[in-house]
Amino acid sequence: MRVSHGRLTHRQPSRCQTRMFVPSETMPAVANHPSRRGSVIRWTGAVIALTIAIATVASSGHDETATAAPIWVVSAVDYHFHDAHPTPHLALNETLVVTNYGMNDHNVTIPGIGYSANVAPGKSLVIRNIGARLGGNGRYFMYCAYHRDLGMKGTIVIAPPGGGTPPP
Repeated sequence: MRVSHGRLTHRQPSRCQTRMFVPSETMPAVANHPSRRGSVIRWTGAVIALTIAIATVASSGHDETATAAPIWVVSAVDYHFHDAHPTPHLALNETLVVTNYGMNDHNVTIPGIGYSANVAPGKSLVIRNIGARLGGNGRYFMYCAYHRDLGMKGTIVIAPPGGGTPPP
């Protein structure tokens, strides 16, 4: 407001002026404003959907057990496998997930079991019971068939049941 010739007049802020935020007792009303409720509902829905998706992936498969198998994720980023130099000691029933966060197509080849599969950008490859499929404890070489010469390699380590150190 400003005083003009002795009278109180209202003045609209110009486009280049910013309004100063003054906290007040209306703050809870701002948090519950309809424009905010939509984003809260979307976030809540996304969290619920993600929880259901993880539970579905963990419970789906050929082996029905009372507990879900552990999961280890290897990130494939252009010309590199993250978290596979080597992997931590994985269990026989562990699920190995390779997610391609890069811009290029990648491949996962595990010569120890004759496995080879492609992973498109933004997609994941799921290998259930990796330790059992590899034949038990040990160290197993993996690589990208497209980018092996660029250093896209890794090592999967399967620990013996009950812990311990796998053979070299």
